[in-house]
Amino acid sequence: MISKQEYVKLNGKSRTVSLILTIFFGPIGLIYSSWKGAVAMILVLVGLSVSTAGIGGVIGAFIAWLVSMPVGDHCAEKANMKAEAEYRIRTGR
Repeated sequence: MISKQEYVKLNGKSRTVSLILTIFFGPIGLIYSSWKGAVAMILVLVGLSVSTAGIGGVIGAFIAWLVSMPVGDHCAEKANMKAEAEYRIRTGR
C-alpha cells in the first residue's frame, strides 16, 4: 500500500516548482498549478497593461507578476489538499 505522502507527491503539485515557475514566467507559470488562475491572471495582466498605457502599464504588469506568486502557491496547496482527500476516500483512512 502506498503511503499518504507518496500519494500526494505523485498526484499533488510542488509548491517549490510553482514558485519557481511564477518567478520566472509570471502569470504564465500559473499554468502548472491552475490553468484557470493562469487565464484569469493573464487577462488581468493584459487589461492593466492596455488600460494604463506608458509607465502605468509597466507598474500594472509588475503587480500582476507579483500577485501570481502567492496565487500559484495557494493553488498548489489546494491541489495537495485535494490529493490528500482523494487518498482518504480511496483507502478509507
